[in-house]
Amino acid sequence: MQKPVSLRVGLIVDGVSISQYVDQLLAWASNEPTIEISHLFVTTSGGTQLPTGMGERLLRLMSRVEARSLTNSPLHCDHLSLVDARRRDVSIEHVALSRDPDSEHWRIDSDGIDQIRSSNVDVLVTFSQFVLGGDIASTCEFGLLAPRFGPVGTTLDLAGFWPCYLAAAQSGFEIVRLGHDAAEPPVVAAGAFATNHYFLLNQANLYLKALPYIQDLLVALRDRRSLPLQQQQPEAGSFADRGAPNPFHVAAYAAKFVWRFVRRKARVVLGYRDCWGILVVPGGFDDLRLDAAKPVPNPKGGFLADPFLARRDGQVALFVEEYDFSIERGFISAYTW
Repeated sequence: MQKPVSLRVGLIVDGVSISQYVDQLLAWASNEPTIEISHLFVTTSGGTQLPTGMGERLLRLMSRVEARSLTNSPLHCDHLSLVDARRRDVSIEHVALSRDPDSEHWRIDSDGIDQIRSSNVDVLVTFSQFVLGGDIASTCEFGLLAPRFGPVGTTLDLAGFWPCYLAAAQSGFEIVRLGHDAAEPPVVAAGAFATNHYFLLNQANLYLKALPYIQDLLVALRDRRSLPLQQQQPEAGSFADRGAPNPFHVAAYAAKFVWRFVRRKARVVLGYRDCWGILVVPGGFDDLRLDAAKPVPNPKGGFLADPFLARRDGQVALFVEEYDFSIERGFISAYTW
């Protein structure tokens, strides 16, 4: 079997302090013998800043409140933490940006373009908030890939905000191939997940679950030396075309957030809790009788959910998630008979 050709990757970021998701991508690539993230290209805008609207300023204040709630999530408590990229074995180079006066795109100057070309990377992946255009797509064989989680070109990361505001059932993302200022860049990967109940939690969930898609795309690019095209778009998009929220959007979202918080606290004070239960029906699907179902008693101070039956050596075991209200955690239990 022919050994896969090595793939050299360059990442575009907005600083040497990178998100934990970019750091996880670097860590993953370091364990892939045939994929190398060799360069980090750090953008500098020469003092020119992205415009910040009043809605973004208010949402930034709101995010500080949500960040406190996020610390209670074992999976996402480090969502906002930054990591120094210099601790990774990767070449870090700075490239200068300038605003295209005729569009929303930002262009890397000629020196930066030459730097990228001389790096000999096969593909670029951008995690920058700047919308990049110009000649950058022609600097490497497979061009520039851009994950889209929400509106870009904003000072505040808005990934996950609009699905929460609109109470959408799912939050989506897409990975597009940018180049030559194309109005509709081709989508090479996409996905969608259940929307969480507040902005930062939804954002953290999106980033964490999208990371394997980026990894799979790089593996496919390494193995096939070509980019796939997403044939079917998920029903939930990234809401990238909605732009930044205005103050009225943020005020409405804040009211929803406060209402959910008050309602949740009230349910705790009044002793209301969501509980599930399990029924076991003897026999198979051909002779299924729901009137013969027998309940499995819930444990004191908790409940059972997500059953799975297994048979071994003539004995049937029922595996369930057992949730304990006192520690607010679930674990797997087994019942046999």
